Amino acid sequence: MLISLIMNGNVLILLCFLMTSGLLRAESSALEVFHSIPNGEPAIYNVFGGQSVELPLAIDGSRLGQGKVQLSADLFQKAQTLLAPLRKNILVKDAIVIDGTSQLNQLLKWSLAIPDVKRECQMLLRLRLKKDDAKWESACDVLLNVYPKDAATEDLRRIAALKAIHLFGGAMHFRDFLLAKKIRIADEGRDITAIPTQPDPKGVYIGTATSTQLGGWLLDHPEWAGTLVVFCSDGDLLPGVFISGNHGARVAKVTLPIMNSLASDPRSQATLVEILNSVIHQ
Repeated sequence: MLISLIMNGNVLILLCFLMTSGLLRAESSALEVFHSIPNGEPAIYNVFGGQSVELPLAIDGSRLGQGKVQLSADLFQKAQTLLAPLRKNILVKDAIVIDGTSQLNQLLKWSLAIPDVKRECQMLLRLRLKKDDAKWESACDVLLNVYPKDAATEDLRRIAALKAIHLFGGAMHFRDFLLAKKIRIADEGRDITAIPTQPDPKGVYIGTATSTQLGGWLLDHPEWAGTLVVFCSDGDLLPGVFISGNHGARVAKVTLPIMNSLASDPRSQATLVEILNSVIHQ
């Protein structure tokens, strides 16, 4: 592997050579991009327009040999098989010194400014690599699903207008996320025991707890008749959303790992909106 992209410490290939159209070509090159996705499908970055995304890069020095490396990129708007240039010859990194001995000789971070968008679209980032005075060679392509930066804000404000949002537990990321979007919240306390016995009939209680804590609280409050969404972070639980109802209560147990990525991941925001809509309108 000469160059790949890393997310959260794991090497991910975001796109090798896309062969479905003649536009995304596989050139004869000494460069190789490693697939770590088991089924061979390319990974995709989900990003917000009008913001920057950090792309960590790994360069395999043992394959390149000793010398200096430059990285550059082109950014395209992608629509099916068509590509329209947005930015050309973006300087990624210049004069990277490779000693030719380490398998992963250089770990680099590069911040790419994503153009603002009005609706969801797809972009393609094409990375190139040049060693010393050699010709530029194709390194890898990165697919970007780009979303409007306020894509979920109006949905969450509509939900807050229907149901007052009461927060409990240690979900600071969620609290900060809502406050940043200027969505009114009521803070109930640091754990699930802070939920009032008589719930707000026009509210939804959202927070974090372990599966054991949630089960114990429900057993202690069999007549509770509110709307409750609990994100359980237990590592041994299968991911999913489990909704039940009893005695007028609507309870959603969520085991999807979305809470900590709400500010940066459009898919996490869309999933949150879908969960809240399902519970409120069930």
